[in-house]
Amino acid sequence: MNDIRLQPFQPTWKQEFEQTRSLLLWATEGWLTESLHIGGTRLDSTVTQPIVDVIAGMTDMRGLNDACSLVEGLNFRRVESPHWCEEELVARLFKPRVGSVTHSVLIVRHGGKTWNRVLAMQNWLDGNYVDAQRLQNVKLDAATLCGGEYEFQKSLFFQEMERSFDEA
Repeated sequence: MNDIRLQPFQPTWKQEFEQTRSLLLWATEGWLTESLHIGGTRLDSTVTQPIVDVIAGMTDMRGLNDACSLVEGLNFRRVESPHWCEEELVARLFKPRVGSVTHSVLIVRHGGKTWNRVLAMQNWLDGNYVDAQRLQNVKLDAATLCGGEYEFQKSLFFQEMERSFDEA
């Protein structure tokens, strides 16, 4: 993902999530127990990349490869997991298999460290308009940079936010 395209909130993203959620839970034959809409496409007051991000929880991680194979059947492809959740067994998948990414699914242990970390950040941004706007500014400033630098700038923002959680 080297081309960074930012768009204002689109109401259709919530519908896209609901359809994706339903498909994931149905297709994975019980491996996934819950899926939640995360990321910028769920925040209606910011600009973001037009990628519907989903976190999907599993209780039995022994089925991770089986679940991923079933998700791949929905036109997703498995990609490298994000560096920020390297301490835990996770899987990341993008849709479509080729072309511009429209959906991202992060499969993690339900209630695990990554699950809790993502939800804590989402809850913080939901309740703190100033920080949500700061994140938007980081995205806007970094959008002119290559894909790796864009992701790096966002990760710096999230690291700063997590440090503030630890200090509180």
